[in-house]
Amino acid sequence: MWGDGSGYLLAVGENGIMLQYDNDEWAPITSPVTNSLRAIWGASRDELFAVGDDGIVRYHDGEWTVTPAPGGVWIGGLWGCGADDVIAVGGAGTIVEFDGDVWKTTPPLTTLDLIGVWGASRDNVWVVGWKSIVLRYSR
Repeated sequence: MWGDGSGYLLAVGENGIMLQYDNDEWAPITSPVTNSLRAIWGASRDELFAVGDDGIVRYHDGEWTVTPAPGGVWIGGLWGCGADDVIAVGGAGTIVEFDGDVWKTTPPLTTLDLIGVWGASRDNVWVVGWKSIVLRYSR
């Protein structure tokens, strides 16, 4: 789930479901995917990213686009500092970074599946995964 701080929320889930909460009610959003979405993050209402079984879904310039994950793995979590600085993690230790234009694969820190990422700043990022793995990720 992601919110912009004004009471506007977005949630994602199984079968590509996307819901928005605005004006005290939930309403569906047309999703560009039919497989499960696992996480959502946004820099603003106009710059959103969701991840899941189909890879990475981005809302930009009023439309959703899908970028398959490298190697066809699922993506489990994402976090960003801004629309041009986003990190996503997933199956088989996959870590990808978005620079505003393209997603770039980084060298793996593990072969374990990664399911979440959070940071306090661009250079202070934590990644978690299966078998209780916790990694500090520096860029």
